[in-house]
Amino acid sequence: MTEVVDFVPYRRRVTAPRPRPTTRRPTFFSRHELAQILSVYSRKVIAGEWRDYAIEIDEDGAAFAIYARAADNAAYRISKSTNRGGGRYRVTMGRHILGCGGSLGGVLSVFGDRHLRLIERN
Repeated sequence: MTEVVDFVPYRRRVTAPRPRPTTRRPTFFSRHELAQILSVYSRKVIAGEWRDYAIEIDEDGAAFAIYARAADNAAYRISKSTNRGGGRYRVTMGRHILGCGGSLGGVLSVFGDRHLRLIERN
């Protein structure tokens, strides 16, 4: 005849999946943002003011470092961050902040002037 079998002892114990540690996605420059930065950069290279650049990605965001001479420290740094209170984009010269704000075009306007001025000091 038929026999009734209780499957409870044979079932696998299923535990709730452990949540994965949340890792932030790194911040990069978009193609449009790079086009804006490289437009300013190319004008300054043609003028002979800048010679080299580097793109840096770290946990704080992305940075476009500009060098007046290849062996020196970065003369300017254009950085993009998602966790800054003072703005998403920032242009610095060493420890001095030349511009910061929510739009890259507005921040890059500091390079349009012949004379750069300091707006805040770290």
